[in-house]
Amino acid sequence: MSSTDENQCEIFYGGSHKIPPCKQNVGQYFLDIMAKNPNKMAQIDPIKKKTQTYGELRIDSIRCALRMRQEGVKRGDVIIVCGRTHIELSTPILGAMYLGAAINTLHPDYSRHETLRMINLTEPKIIFCDQESTNLMKELITEAKLQSKIVTFETDFNSYLKPHKSTEEDNFVAEIVDVNNDILFIICTSGTSGLIKGVTKTHSAYYLAMNLHAIFKEGDGPMLYYSPISWISAILFMGIMLWHGESKITCEYDPKLNLEIMANYNIKWTFMSSLKVMEIIRHPDFPKYSSKIINSLKYLYFGGSAVTIQQLTEYRRIFQHSQIFNCYGCTEMSIFHTYFDRAKDEDLKLNVKKIISSGRPFIGTYWKLIDPETGLSVGRNQEAELLVKGVLLTTGYYNDPKATADAIDKDGWFHTGDVVIVDNDDCLFVVGRSKDLLKYKGWQVSPSELEHILESHPSVQSACVIGKLHETDGDLPLAFVVKKESAESPTETEIIEFVDKQVVDYQRLRGGVIFLHSLPRTANGKIRRNELKKLLKQLENS
Repeated sequence: MSSTDENQCEIFYGGSHKIPPCKQNVGQYFLDIMAKNPNKMAQIDPIKKKTQTYGELRIDSIRCALRMRQEGVKRGDVIIVCGRTHIELSTPILGAMYLGAAINTLHPDYSRHETLRMINLTEPKIIFCDQESTNLMKELITEAKLQSKIVTFETDFNSYLKPHKSTEEDNFVAEIVDVNNDILFIICTSGTSGLIKGVTKTHSAYYLAMNLHAIFKEGDGPMLYYSPISWISAILFMGIMLWHGESKITCEYDPKLNLEIMANYNIKWTFMSSLKVMEIIRHPDFPKYSSKIINSLKYLYFGGSAVTIQQLTEYRRIFQHSQIFNCYGCTEMSIFHTYFDRAKDEDLKLNVKKIISSGRPFIGTYWKLIDPETGLSVGRNQEAELLVKGVLLTTGYYNDPKATADAIDKDGWFHTGDVVIVDNDDCLFVVGRSKDLLKYKGWQVSPSELEHILESHPSVQSACVIGKLHETDGDLPLAFVVKKESAESPTETEIIEFVDKQVVDYQRLRGGVIFLHSLPRTANGKIRRNELKKLLKQLENS
């Protein structure tokens, strides 16, 4: 599992894979699979009482592709799909895939600034969006000086599903692409820090990700996950569902309805944030549904936010018949860095000492451990920053070479910004962050963006935002603020209201504001965030 490189540092390796190479547009694989399962259920919306078979999804996506082709969408172009979770989202995603276009998936809750940045970076030919986002999209494409067409799901999207000539539909095939270089998906992330960026995924990388992530098998359906399409997990699981010809539950998350869905559909496999798992078992209606849920559930995957030993112990106590996986990864690596093989590592995973471990190196993945301050190699059983690379690593951030160079070094290692410990069994334990990216309820929050807003306040000299850990919500953004000497003294409430009026819900300063006379800095002027984290702990314990 490990070896030594030219610099005599230990390298951990998940082993080689035996997956045949990707030979064609991934969309063509999906077209062929759907053609073999026309009557099988693809998507189920238990709230709106809507369903879609593979035959229906196939013909809808072909018609959408033909319409987009008429409007000039071609190989190498970009479309944006922005929406909450509903059955219609898959259609333009697949249609664009067939044409060799790249798909940038966004969420309606992204801030105006984040959405505009992605529009400027991708210059989309078409934007498919929910009604709630239509006016904003119109404003933003005008601001970006683009001629992008906007298609609203609730209104004019139906025109993209109208029949074409039967010969066009019956003889439809996906465009030929360069599977190793053509971009298929652009998935948003803040990376380890800074502004929102677009992680690129080629056809080959997506194909390998679907095949290497052997977390779901035929017969495990229907899949249940609530990740929005702006997250890599949703994009990956959509592909896995199609690849195996299984169905998935497609709807927005609601705590009570989720319990009914898990019980009524005999859910065997689910992926959720650890926050939602806690919400399930603490819901007042859980005892009413618990017997059916516990007896059906075979595989419980969760991730996206920190989890405690106490929480994991409770999960194991309640879901005694389930295999429980504490997932860890990132968008840049197509989701997982680590895993416990659900067939081989059961004994290790059930080891009490490993309860909070996320597992061993993922197939085709390399790890390296360094001191985040010095960059020097670090060995086992010590806190270190995790560096990763492998077959699933992104080719970079879309139209952002500087961000790519900052994140992926000259030797091809992606610097995750995560502090971890790797033990003698090659099991990884996440300790914290060496970089400043925060995670609130699974949403990435960029401290630098909040700091920029704070420092625009007329009474604020400087600011630093860190995360205040919450048991179920993850990082609550908290601001350390230095006031200008000549300015009036703003209150904590005034500062919070100033920021909250300019940001979306998950960026709000829920952790509060702490005023300081100065911020601790290094000799070159960089803020010492670790000292502020220590100060916060002292204040919480006092």
